Amino acid sequence: MDTGILIQKQYGGDVSAFVRDMNDKAREARKIESAKRRREYQRWTQMMRRCYDKKHHAYPTYGGRGICVCQQWHEFEFFYRDVGPPPGDGLSIDRIDNDGPYAPDNIRWATAAQQNANKPSPLPKISIVKNGSMWTARIVVNRCKTFATRKAAQNWLGDLEEKICSPAGSN
Repeated sequence: MDTGILIQKQYGGDVSAFVRDMNDKAREARKIESAKRRREYQRWTQMMRRCYDKKHHAYPTYGGRGICVCQQWHEFEFFYRDVGPPPGDGLSIDRIDNDGPYAPDNIRWATAAQQNANKPSPLPKISIVKNGSMWTARIVVNRCKTFATRKAAQNWLGDLEEKICSPAGSN
């Protein structure tokens, strides 16, 4: 629609009312964009803290196990340029390789369900291999949350070792 006709129809020919309305709409759009950027800034800040701030509650499962942020994303502007706002509601940044860094080729927008499916199993992985006449048992406990205390975990491992090392049928 021609702007002149729009001003005539919607604003009764009052150009200053039209300008005020357009300025109000632009101001509102800037507020929304600013809020989106603030949310992204908060996401970036939390990502950086999880990886580098030893006092952050999640540091042990991120920075404490070697998860880092690619060097270019140490500056928010580059992070925002690569990631931008989420493409929909209820999405957050997820690392595709859970043991890999936060980097352009290792992140995606994911739902909470997708993120939960991308977590390593809290259960230990056990493999037993025969090498000649010797057997080797390998137990990997990867961020296991089963135990309330270190002592409980040690007791469990002791019980498991006893079961593995006992002759067949003695348990």
